[in-house]
Amino acid sequence: MLQVFFDGTGKLHVEDVPAPVCSSERVLVRVQSSVISAGTEAASLAGGGSLLRQALRRPDLVQRTLKYAAQQGVAAAVALVQGASENWFPTGYSAAGTIIEVGAGIDGHAHIGTVLVAERHAVDHGMREKCAAPRQGLARNDAGAE
Repeated sequence: MLQVFFDGTGKLHVEDVPAPVCSSERVLVRVQSSVISAGTEAASLAGGGSLLRQALRRPDLVQRTLKYAAQQGVAAAVALVQGASENWFPTGYSAAGTIIEVGAGIDGHAHIGTVLVAERHAVDHGMREKCAAPRQGLARNDAGAE
């Protein structure tokens, strides 16, 4: 299954990831559309650039890093910063799609049909082909929004 990620430099990556499993308290949704945040994710997708540019743009992170270095040591702070710039993050945090499987513990409130997914409830969020979400993270999409 394919999923979209962005890295610390603002580059997009499409990677093959394991498909989610429909547990007893979740539904499996085939995602038709996903949304990228106009704030957080758009800024990340614009690219952080060099560490110096990021530091100038985010002095609050510099202060947190200095505090961390004072508490944990310079080597730990350097490793933390390097790790953050090398990590990939999934894009997208809400979606529209079709329920394709309903967990055994879900009562009749879930239906096989089109839904909106609040991704903060989804186990595996982001711009991907499928996601697993609990019932409380779903809203019926009777209007057919995509």
